[in-house]
Amino acid sequence: MAPEDVELALQAVARVAGDYSELAELWDDADEPEWRESLTELSERLQAALR
Repeated sequence: MAPEDVELALQAVARVAGDYSELAELWDDADEPEWRESLTELSERLQAALR
């Protein structure tokens, strides 16, 4: 995967998990902490791909 693609994926993850994300609000309301954990893991894997 090209670094530009990884950066774009990281931006998408941040946007989905962000304060203004309706999806994040729905998951938080559902009290599913695993969702946030999986986004954190995905973000960490993407960051590792940039190294």
